[in-house]
Amino acid sequence: MILGYTISVTDGDIDFYQDAPESCFCPKCKGILDNTYLPEKLRLSKKARVNDIFATYDGKTLISERAALFFKASFGDSCVLTCISAEIPLFLVNPIPVIPFDAVRRETIFEERCDLCGFYQGVYGAKPAFLKRYEPLPHGVYKTDIEFGSSAARHPLIIFGAPDKQLIKSFKFHGSGIHLREIES
Repeated sequence: MILGYTISVTDGDIDFYQDAPESCFCPKCKGILDNTYLPEKLRLSKKARVNDIFATYDGKTLISERAALFFKASFGDSCVLTCISAEIPLFLVNPIPVIPFDAVRRETIFEERCDLCGFYQGVYGAKPAFLKRYEPLPHGVYKTDIEFGSSAARHPLIIFGAPDKQLIKSFKFHGSGIHLREIES
């Protein structure tokens, strides 16, 4: 049974935290302490300019104004879209509902817990995703309770509900687009 879909998007060749102050990072492990940080100016690559959806080197998912209108109309309040660039309207995608990830069943690896901030140096083994539920997710956009990656590149998986595959495919994202991967029970 399909529970929902994780997404994979193209790499936008940009670093979200490139100009972030040191206070955003743990002084020991360099992990992100301030998830509310927004860059004052983002240096956009050509690749980022031609895609409606892409990821930064550090795992943030960004979308164009066109895609933001689609997300707002399609997913309403299940996702916060924060405008991060007035010059070229780009929006940070932050789903609100949190879905528990089954790290035991997936055999996710947690490396070296930082004794200063409490985060792990690295968390690996996100895909294929396993959730701590066995019923399909309803329509909506979600994020996992675990952030994957290392140091400043930790990020949750973004997941769409089981009935949303055709809706996402119908949008026709510009550029490399979005790839959906089934989450099975």
